[in-house]
Amino acid sequence: MHSGKQDNWLSLREDIPACTNSVYLNSAGASPTHSATHHVMVAHLQLERELGGYQAAIKAMPAIEAFYTNIGTLINAQPHEISYCENATRAWQMAFYALNLTKGDRVITHISEYSSNLIAMQHRAERDGIIIDMAPSLTDGTIDTANLEQLITPRTKVIAITHIAMHLGMVNPVNNIGEIANRHNLIFMLDACQSLGQRVINVENIGCHILTATGRKFLRGPRGTGLLYVNASILPTLQPAFIDNLSATWQADGSFCLSQTNTRFESWERNISGMLGLAKAVEILNQIGPHGAQARVSELASYAVTSLTGSRFTTFESTCESTDKTPRETASDKLSGIITLKLEHTVNPFDIAQQLEQQGVHLSVIKRQQAFPYFRFRHVEQEGIIRIGLHYFNTHADIDFLNTQLQAIAPNT
Repeated sequence: MHSGKQDNWLSLREDIPACTNSVYLNSAGASPTHSATHHVMVAHLQLERELGGYQAAIKAMPAIEAFYTNIGTLINAQPHEISYCENATRAWQMAFYALNLTKGDRVITHISEYSSNLIAMQHRAERDGIIIDMAPSLTDGTIDTANLEQLITPRTKVIAITHIAMHLGMVNPVNNIGEIANRHNLIFMLDACQSLGQRVINVENIGCHILTATGRKFLRGPRGTGLLYVNASILPTLQPAFIDNLSATWQADGSFCLSQTNTRFESWERNISGMLGLAKAVEILNQIGPHGAQARVSELASYAVTSLTGSRFTTFESTCESTDKTPRETASDKLSGIITLKLEHTVNPFDIAQQLEQQGVHLSVIKRQQAFPYFRFRHVEQEGIIRIGLHYFNTHADIDFLNTQLQAIAPNT
């Protein structure tokens, strides 16, 4: 989008029924799909009804192949390095449990890591004897890359980092982390669940070997879809935790051979309609332009952080004063479309979210169990944090309406 940008964003908004009579601020949970994405999915379901699933899949083969090429274009990867998965967590698990880690091997992660990922790491620590090291944090909650290298030992094998945490909109410096990982010949595993679709991601520039993401958040794809990128250079070293007759093939002597492409992480049975929907969603994003989407989201986030202040609430992002001395691309690189509200300890975030919902404002509350390490780091007393998820189709008016409702609600809560 190079001309009439504001009109273009508004035209995209007009395509979203959820924005007609409400203020939709939950893209960090699940974004509304584009009408073209919806039509592709419904059309394939109709084809399955008319022809049956097998015949419908054969007819859809060109569109299925577009899944791999579209995502490859988006993240600057080869199509054969992309796998379809049913969600981001399963994509992450498929890669993590395929890593050849033995007793005493070390994995570096951070408190911003997604809870399901941390649980899987702890599982392998208890089962396989690996050691989990937590990277140091800056005062803003992001990774202290200046001191990260001090954790690396001869037994360190992997750095596993979440690009943008689900519970705080600050952006981890993944390019710097990628440089460190590659300098020490470590596998860099990046969870891009909350970033792909609102940030420009180039796996070659970042230097990550593994990347995972969901379809339903900022990509604006359907639920129950996800993707996995594995760089071809490390594929031969990864042994999936389980396989089927797509990920492996029988040999004449009765042995099997793992796929030499990323189908080794896929299952033969899949939701074709969802896969086609995600392919279309990524196609639309490629047409919009990831750079334009990122600039739009960053501007909205900056406006929200500036606007959302009051006598009884502010944003965690506005209180994040960083001591980071590591150069970044721009100062705005640390802000994303995820904004979280810092409330007085007497204010119940669940009550506020419920009242906002009654006023037509859709957002989320992150529970303590979902981000326990971060709650402890930030000394959050409440059992939840209100999360706002801004996307390119949002407007200043959406943020202003939220602000007005918060000002009306908070004094009475």
